[in-house]
Amino acid sequence: GLGGASAVIKEFSTDSTFLANSDEIVPTQRAIRAYITAQLGSGGGNMQVNAITAGDVTITSNTISTDQSTLSINAATTIIPNDLTVEGVLTETSSEVYKMNITPIASALETVLNLVGYNFDRRSTGKHETGLIAEQVDKHLPQIVTYKDGKPEGVQYTKLVGYLIESIKELKNEIDILKGKK
Repeated sequence: GLGGASAVIKEFSTDSTFLANSDEIVPTQRAIRAYITAQLGSGGGNMQVNAITAGDVTITSNTISTDQSTLSINAATTIIPNDLTVEGVLTETSSEVYKMNITPIASALETVLNLVGYNFDRRSTGKHETGLIAEQVDKHLPQIVTYKDGKPEGVQYTKLVGYLIESIKELKNEIDILKGKK
């Protein structure tokens, strides 16, 4: 028996509708593939599922969850079209083990002074926001700009922190000189 119970398989079916709903008929791989293809259509989403569990990850209508300490999304680019709220800590890897050719940032203040902050309304949402313009940042800090089809599209704002820290140090040094402390 299967799983401790006895089972009698009376036939294999190529019926991809599964209308028989029988415990004695086993669908062929071709029938299963035809059923899934029909449900998904040509890239559409006709298959209705309340929840999918694959290993330690469960996906429901509005939640991806796991009972593990880490959930990894391995994609070259992950697009989140709406707001992203992080209730915990957002961490970017920054250990020396991930880096090479490490050099101090030079002329940070001059670079920051070339950037212009703006207030604007986002076209897609109408929300009033503040920030930088990727095309302008690209002229001074291309390494913090993201591109789409070869054109500037986004700014990695967290990558500005190093420049801001070094700019503050430069300003502090100038203040100390003016106060006669150096």
